[in-house]
Amino acid sequence: MTTKRSLDLTAFNTNELKAYNFIQSINKKAKITKHSDDLFYSITTKLYVSLAPMYINNPEEGIINQHLNHKIMKYDNNVNAIIIGFKNIKIQEDLLKLNFESPFIFLYCTVDFIVWNPKRNDTIKGYPFIQSESHIGFLIHDLFNCYIKLQDIPDTWKFIYDEDSDDSTNIGYWVDENEEPINGKKIDIKVKQLKTNGKMVSIEGSLIFGDNAKSNNNVNNLTIVSNKKIVFDDEVSKTNQDAHKDLTLSKIENNDGSEVIYDESKSEQSKDDNSSDSDNSSDSDSSEASDSSE
Repeated sequence: MTTKRSLDLTAFNTNELKAYNFIQSINKKAKITKHSDDLFYSITTKLYVSLAPMYINNPEEGIINQHLNHKIMKYDNNVNAIIIGFKNIKIQEDLLKLNFESPFIFLYCTVDFIVWNPKRNDTIKGYPFIQSESHIGFLIHDLFNCYIKLQDIPDTWKFIYDEDSDDSTNIGYWVDENEEPINGKKIDIKVKQLKTNGKMVSIEGSLIFGDNAKSNNNVNNLTIVSNKKIVFDDEVSKTNQDAHKDLTLSKIENNDGSEVIYDESKSEQSKDDNSSDSDNSSDSDSSEASDSSE
């Protein structure tokens, strides 16, 4: 039976103990501090980074240039938020690692990230800057774009065409339930989705809250059309077959007074008979040709 041995921390010197305690804290949850009601937070996190030899005398500058600057205004999966800025870089000088296999220095550090972290159903505020009959574009904190689709605009709002405008890019504007233009107003928006594809961050939002959060168009009532590939000949054949199935044919009689029966089996038999007659006729013609040649 194997017994699990506990680690004897008393055998560590001061530097080894500091290193052990720091490494143990790496996987702990980051410290999060909320700064305001606008979804801005300060997150303290730990990083393990490498530094080029040129930053040996100024490692903080190296951390900023190599590892932090490119994170600004992007969504970061490590903190699950959009990084706005950073501060308070602290380097664990006792945990520098050097080896002969690489010219780079490896070290641990802590940094406070200022992040913006909107989530689904959060409320944000923005100013409209693009308006059309199909959508409204908002600017959030003068930094981020948020767009509202037509189905997420309240039924009580109306789009007014501005035919007298000299601006070719301005075709009209939206008015709210009080028939007041929304231009210049700071409006509450409900977050539907945060999109972080590529380098751009955009938000899809809604202006409909609570029990009124229903689509105001007929998108949900549209007929679902299969995307199965249709062969034209097959479609025509099927259509004709269905149409002929219920077709009422007039009564037609033969010369002897008997009724003409439209029966598929009869038709097939007639075809076979015609085919046999044709074959017999061909054989007869061939025989006559042979006799005449003789």
